[in-house]
Amino acid sequence: MNFMKVFQLRSIRIKLILLVSLLTILPAGILAGLTLHFHQQNFFPIEHIPIQQSAVVFKRNILLSLPAITIPAMIIGWLLLQGFTSPLQKIISGIGKSVQGDRLHRIELPSGDDAGKIAHALNTVATELQETIASKKYAENIIQSMDDSLVVTSPDFTIRIANQSTCDLLGYNAEELTGKPINILFCEKDTSPAPWFDLIEKDLLRKTEKTYLSKDGRKIPVLFSCNAIRGNNGNIAGIVCVALDITERKRIEADLKKAVSQKDENIKDMGYLMYFSTLMNEEVREDKLIHHMVKALQEHFQPELLAVLTIDKTKNVFDTTHMSPPMPLNKLIKSEVIADPSLCQVIRTGREIIVGNIDKDIPCECITHKIEGGGYACLPLITGGAIAGMVLIGKRDKGYWYNEEIRKLLLVYVGLTASALQRVRLIDITRRAAITDSLTGTYNRRFFDEMLKKQIALAKRRNEPLGLILADLDHFKNINDTYGHIAGDQALQQIASIMKNSIRSSDILSRYGGEEFVIIMPSIDISNAIKKAEGLRRHIESFQFQIGSVGQPPQITISIGVSSFPDHGTEYETLIAAADLALYKAKKGGRNRVEIP
Repeated sequence: MNFMKVFQLRSIRIKLILLVSLLTILPAGILAGLTLHFHQQNFFPIEHIPIQQSAVVFKRNILLSLPAITIPAMIIGWLLLQGFTSPLQKIISGIGKSVQGDRLHRIELPSGDDAGKIAHALNTVATELQETIASKKYAENIIQSMDDSLVVTSPDFTIRIANQSTCDLLGYNAEELTGKPINILFCEKDTSPAPWFDLIEKDLLRKTEKTYLSKDGRKIPVLFSCNAIRGNNGNIAGIVCVALDITERKRIEADLKKAVSQKDENIKDMGYLMYFSTLMNEEVREDKLIHHMVKALQEHFQPELLAVLTIDKTKNVFDTTHMSPPMPLNKLIKSEVIADPSLCQVIRTGREIIVGNIDKDIPCECITHKIEGGGYACLPLITGGAIAGMVLIGKRDKGYWYNEEIRKLLLVYVGLTASALQRVRLIDITRRAAITDSLTGTYNRRFFDEMLKKQIALAKRRNEPLGLILADLDHFKNINDTYGHIAGDQALQQIASIMKNSIRSSDILSRYGGEEFVIIMPSIDISNAIKKAEGLRRHIESFQFQIGSVGQPPQITISIGVSSFPDHGTEYETLIAAADLALYKAKKGGRNRVEIP
């Protein structure tokens, strides 16, 4: 209570004292004057005093008695007023202190009279108010100390309270949120009051996932619950919204999902790798191995560039085994590297090169083709410790090859292919050693016997002809006796080479024994077989053999017997016998000639 209010209260008290005193003094003064006047009349009878003089005397008596009566009257009035206004003063003072914030002050008055009852009632109200304020502060402290976001709105969904966690979560201060519509919290568009009322009425806004939108535009996933505050009439008086930040939970869920997906992908990759490994172990052809590898790489890596280059050991040059998209080899790598594979770093070192981004990483100098905005991996094909070629695979995705898991998977595919290549080549070497004549490089007698039986069976099924040429060098013993066995071996090797270059790829050349050669010619009739035999005879007759260091090389001729399926036989034995008979006729007829049975 300020000074003016105190002054006003005291002015009222003074006025009351004066009013009470006046009301006390006037009757008392008149009464005292009358008493004095009548007393004087006992000594001075009235008939002896004129009327005018008597009035003057009366007034004088009243005025003389006023001082004697006023002071006691004022004291009595003050005492009476003090007794009446003191409880009121205490009540007003107590209310003033309560208004000023003194919640502990109580009005001390006896409770027997009305003032005491008023004071007791005011004390009770003050106590309840103190408890209410304490409860409110306690509730505010709880709200502000909550780790979860809490927002209280009015019935029209205007924010009234937003705790500190809400401000920290969204980057606002309390003043920026207070008075704003609740839509400011969300990035969804379904936050208009109408559907909210329906959802709240149906109790559907409990522990549902929503997305908060921060002041700087970040999307924050939250677990959201909303409850209505209802008044005595049952109407919605406000809304309480609680939200739990689940960003970390979402991250863990995403990581778990990614891990499960990666696990599933790894299982899938493992299953395909097992299938791929089995496929490669069962394959016996080198070209099929490369085909299987190319198919697997295209399926799993989906490259924009894939090239498989092998080294031709005879010519020591790069050869294209596969190229996609199709292009000349010199458009992919430099011409000098094609001619000399050892210039390639991968071939020279036997180590892979990974270029994740050709714009940043140092590319291989021998590659001329560039993948726009991407990179490539170049891996060696190592078989039995030797470099058989390389695999070049490119992607437009920047940094794709920086992924260690991808690189490991690629290495596995290429490694399995290289191992299979080594196995097939070893098998091929062993197989060739078993079926090939070591001197001439042609098939041996054992292989010929098996193949002739198979070719006859095929000719029967297909109803096709089959030609058989049996050739024998004329006077070969004289060459061995005159020039030596080494010269004779050289002659046999050169004749075998002439025959290989003179027959079709489908024909089968074998060394039948000693100086005899036999050729199986599928799908050829007797007349064409005779023409082929005659061409061979003339070629050998005119060929200049190079035998050792002899001065004048010998002239070598051959005699040839030709038989045909089914003209001269339908079985292995009869067809061989017919060709042998024709050869015998050629020998008997003067050699260097072609005969049929």
